[in-house]
Amino acid sequence: MAGNGFRTKGDRQRPDQGRGADAERTGQPQQAGRVRRALAQLSPAQRAVLQEVYYRQRSATEVAAALGMPVLAVKSCLQQALRALREHLTDAIGGEGACSRTDPVG
Repeated sequence: MAGNGFRTKGDRQRPDQGRGADAERTGQPQQAGRVRRALAQLSPAQRAVLQEVYYRQRSATEVAAALGMPVLAVKSCLQQALRALREHLTDAIGGEGACSRTDPVG
């Protein structure tokens, strides 16, 4: 994946089809539920951009063409969606979360 959060043509791979179901079978139903609730809080445009970028693995240019949006609007919408997801998920777990720690675990 390119450093800007968008995939390039060389990065294309099919996403795992049953990934969400696998997460629920492996003891992570609470986490999957949190993610579903956080996604439900996004605007339709934000969800559409996330779906195109992460599930369909399209570039910003491809998403812009598919959704009829300018490329910069797609990038802005993606950034806003990721920020909103981060906030919703941080609130859902009640703090910063283990991945945002700056101190070493030991």
